[in-house]
Amino acid sequence: MIKLICCDLDGTLLTNDKQITKENYEAIQKFRQNGGHFVLASGRPLAGVKPLIDKLNLNLDSDATLTYNGGVIALNNSGKVLSAHTIKGSLIKDLYYESQRLHTNFHFFSNDGTLYTTHHNPYTQVEERINGISAQLVDINNIDDDDEFIKAMMVGESETLDNAKEKLNPKFLNLQVVRSSKIFLEFQSNDVSKGEGLKFLRDYYNLKDEETMAIGDEENDLSMIKAAGFGVAMQNGRDSVKKYAKYITLSNEESGVAYAIKKILEN
Repeated sequence: MIKLICCDLDGTLLTNDKQITKENYEAIQKFRQNGGHFVLASGRPLAGVKPLIDKLNLNLDSDATLTYNGGVIALNNSGKVLSAHTIKGSLIKDLYYESQRLHTNFHFFSNDGTLYTTHHNPYTQVEERINGISAQLVDINNIDDDDEFIKAMMVGESETLDNAKEKLNPKFLNLQVVRSSKIFLEFQSNDVSKGEGLKFLRDYYNLKDEETMAIGDEENDLSMIKAAGFGVAMQNGRDSVKKYAKYITLSNEESGVAYAIKKILEN
């Protein structure tokens, strides 16, 4: 019996216009009423997830959220951080100069949730809107080598990021490098992933592998789909993600999360 579901947001739980369907809402509440833990698993910071936490009433003392692709896991009510992984300012600067070489824009998040950019661009506005925060403009030379950050992002059109990933300096391949959407290529500590986050929560809730489920659509969801006892990919997901899923549900526009939850509740 599934007791933990880690669920991605964009392209998975949310429709294309960033809404939670009635079917998804009701299926999640039924799963929780049966004693299940439903965890939002996102590349977003906590501020960007908080409105959805409230909308889904994920307010039990035991409820947690997996943010920054697993970079930070925290309890929803108290805000207590259960797990956190950072990278140094020196690496942020190296990644910035690599982004310049590869002709992409650059964003990064500090460990207090502040979004920084070296240059405001149309993608900055997308990031601000998604997360409900304002980006701070910063001179990369003012970043101290020992400052701590959660993640860096190369930002641009899908084709630009495809090219950037292909031509990335191999020295950065010791990092966790994943696409979280068509316009975001993310860099984090190598011990950070949604999959590692799912494993952490599995142990935190004292569950078995076969009691866990993950639902996602993008490259940054692949690790948790592989790690879960029951990995689910969205119909609208990348083929590379669907390849490893045990089950392919309906699209995010068709309440695919609800459809998958109903399937497990029936078994």
